Amino acid sequence: MDEIRYIAENLGKTGMSIEKIANVLEVDIHTVELWLDDAGINPREYKDMLYQRQMDGIAEAKAKGIKFGRPRVEPPDNFSEIVNALENKVITTKEAMQQSGMAEATFYRRLREYRKRRSETI
Repeated sequence: MDEIRYIAENLGKTGMSIEKIANVLEVDIHTVELWLDDAGINPREYKDMLYQRQMDGIAEAKAKGIKFGRPRVEPPDNFSEIVNALENKVITTKEAMQQSGMAEATFYRRLREYRKRRSETI
């Protein structure tokens, strides 16, 4: 029983809810509550603390210049020529995507950005 209590306390420190801990260990919820109270563990406080530590780590990484997410795919230098050919129906959309070397969603996103920039300069 001491091993189960030890596991319950460690799960409580991860921020896992009391209901989930009881369910995983197949123990009564009230028993888990008593164990965590005796150990001075409030799963919600631990979850908030872990979240704050994560946010602090992300902020620190960003301050060091670390970037998160996928790298941005830039359009090729001849993108305006590709768009002009597409708009004049010289090439199809599929051909424009192939010439630009971009995936479909990326192509449409860059096309939308290009058209927006073009309309703002006019």
